[in-house]
Amino acid sequence: MTNTQAIPRITTPHINPNDCWCLVIAQVTGKSYDQIWKDFEGEILPNGSLPRANADYYLLKLGWTPVSLSGDMTVREAIYGAERKLIISSFDTRKRMHHLSYFDGNSLYTTQETDECFEDPALYVYIRIRRTA
Repeated sequence: MTNTQAIPRITTPHINPNDCWCLVIAQVTGKSYDQIWKDFEGEILPNGSLPRANADYYLLKLGWTPVSLSGDMTVREAIYGAERKLIISSFDTRKRMHHLSYFDGNSLYTTQETDECFEDPALYVYIRIRRTA
């Protein structure tokens, strides 16, 4: 994908407030949203969000490795040139909070409803590294 191509944004509606973490984890695990929400009962904050450290730990257990991004990279810049699936950790500048999205190599899956999300600061990406041995 080159930086002149449009990246399709597929908006997944919220089921609960601030549940981007649950939607992304359900997508990458193939588990249902309800099962993921139940798995994290007791860890979910009153506003529906999940502490970032909890999501990080869970994704690490699934084989997703966080890679820190340098400088002031946007979500769009993090995606361009990606030849693999990514989970993108960004800062939603409208809500002023951390956000997770999933890029399947072609489209960005997000709970955000406008293309402004592509210009949000990308903090890091998770990549999946598979063992061959």
